[in-house]
Amino acid sequence: MYIKFSILLSFVFIFGQAQVKLIPKDSLLADFDQLITKIEHNHIDLYANISKQKFEQQKLKTRSEINRDMSALAFYKITQPLLVLLKDGHTSIWIPVDEYHKLNPRVIPFLVKVNTNDSTLTIKKNIVKLQDSIPAGAKILSINHVSYKEVVANMLGYVSGERYFFRLSFLNLTFLHFLYLLYPADSYTFEYIYKGQKHTKTIHTIPYMDLVKNYKKQQKHASLKTQIFQFKILSDKKQIGLLDFNRFNGREKFDHFLDSIFGILKTKKIKNLIIDLRDNRGGNNLLGNDLFQYISHVPYKFDDKILVREKGKIKVFNHIELFELEKNPLRFDGNVYLLINHQTFSSAAEFSWAFKHYKIGKVIGEESGGINICFGDTKRILLQHTKIFGQVSCKKFYSVGAKEDDIHGTLPDYKVSSDKALKTAVNLIEK
Repeated sequence: MYIKFSILLSFVFIFGQAQVKLIPKDSLLADFDQLITKIEHNHIDLYANISKQKFEQQKLKTRSEINRDMSALAFYKITQPLLVLLKDGHTSIWIPVDEYHKLNPRVIPFLVKVNTNDSTLTIKKNIVKLQDSIPAGAKILSINHVSYKEVVANMLGYVSGERYFFRLSFLNLTFLHFLYLLYPADSYTFEYIYKGQKHTKTIHTIPYMDLVKNYKKQQKHASLKTQIFQFKILSDKKQIGLLDFNRFNGREKFDHFLDSIFGILKTKKIKNLIIDLRDNRGGNNLLGNDLFQYISHVPYKFDDKILVREKGKIKVFNHIELFELEKNPLRFDGNVYLLINHQTFSSAAEFSWAFKHYKIGKVIGEESGGINICFGDTKRILLQHTKIFGQVSCKKFYSVGAKEDDIHGTLPDYKVSSDKALKTAVNLIEK
């Protein structure tokens, strides 16, 4: 079944030659060699999860498949699975979005939610409501007679990462793109269950840019997370504040933001703070340090050891000093609750690990997608001819208290599904 759809994909690219640029084979091979050279020269521990022999064999096989002129998207389809074998969420190339937009492929008119615990697929939201729409909440059994499990398994061949559930979480961002990449069609027949009954319905596709326009319109009226970080009082009476932290970006603004919210907490005498790191995929780890200065009551560090690759040589830093507590009249002395899920990754996962290690408060939700010994801090890659962006890990972090024989993400004190984490925290406070 997978081979059949791969052939169909080739047909789609040939059919769409007037819309997308075909890149000469020699240029594609030059991009492939550039990519491999960048990775081999910069990755901190390239063969941590795959033997050198196996990687070399797969590298030669992948290069042999670049045997004709093709689009950047077709090049991505051949190349990215090689990088997935490294099992490193920080090392990959990205779908060439510009070409994808120019191609304007036909896609399904709704979003699909991928359950990160059991890989089941659910209709999340209809972006364009058609006469033959499938209702939100319907559980997908198969797509074009391919079981949902097989669809997910094939998509995961393009998702880099250390943990299975983190890779599943990434499909929530890319499901539409990968469905077209692997199973292009003018319509899709879905088998699904809704309200206990089994249904079969054929859904006609729409141009991708039509879906984007409708999605943007809906966002304007929806209560979606639009700020990188925001704060609100959930309850004055119950003394609950919520810090919603979506990315570790914008440090200068974040520092002003922290002064503001912790000033509010002190003025209003709020005794319970919930920090929400669900779906936070990381960024600048210095923001985590800044936040720790407001919630920790002991000197701290985030890592016991860091490996850094520079100019072909690996440096080991294994005497990481503690961050001393600065004088801070706004340091919080109440109860702190941290919400995490399978998409809490990179710097956010590192923060959550230290939070639990130093017993700052209770952790609620799902195991983090980032693990206690992991790759990170990347060097950017731009391939010369395809203009595809990528990245490669140049550091390896050993989180504080981590053990090499017990590698995993931050484990919650209260294990609940991501969508129930906030309610669980509020219930704990109320009790």
